[in-house]
Amino acid sequence: MPQLLQPPNNITLTANNQTSPIWARWFLSLYTEITKPDISSVRVSVGSNQSIATATATKVAFDTESYDVNSKFDATTNYRYQPGIEGIYTIRAQVLWNTSAADYTHTLQIYKNGSPVSTDIKRMTFVAGTYTQTILDSISLLATDYIEIYATQDSGGNLNINSGTASSYLIASQQR
Repeated sequence: MPQLLQPPNNITLTANNQTSPIWARWFLSLYTEITKPDISSVRVSVGSNQSIATATATKVAFDTESYDVNSKFDATTNYRYQPGIEGIYTIRAQVLWNTSAADYTHTLQIYKNGSPVSTDIKRMTFVAGTYTQTILDSISLLATDYIEIYATQDSGGNLNINSGTASSYLIASQQR
C-alpha cells in the first residue's frame, strides 16, 4: 500500500519503496484540488426599495445576486437560500430602514424551513432618518433546508427597506 510522508518543508511520495519527490508535489496539489468538497456561498441584495407594512412579518425580497456559488439562491420567486450541501453556515443579513416615525420596534429574523431560528429586535426612539439593522447566526443546514429573512415593524404605517448592495443584503457562507 503506498504511503505518503510529509517531512517539514518537503513533500515525498513513496510507493513500492521508491521515492519521486519531483512529481510528488504536483500530484499532491492536484489531488488536493480534486478532492476538495463542494462549497455553497451566496451574497444577494435588495434591488429596489421594499415596503414593509406595519405589524406584518414580510419576507425580504433579495433579488440581486453579487455571487451565488452553485446557483443555490432563488432571487426571482421565493427569495430563499437552499445550500444543496449539508454543513454549518454563517448567515448574515442587513437591512437599511428608512424611518419616518419615533418610538416603534424593528424586528429582523432568520427563518429556517419556514420557522424563525434567530431574531434581532430594536426599539427606535429617534424621529426620522435611516437605521441599519443586522442579524448574524451560525446554523446547521441539511442539503434540502432553506433560509429566508423576514422583517417586521410596528410604526403604524408602511416603512421602506432601502435597496443597494451595501445597504440591504444577505450573505450565507459554508463554514464546514
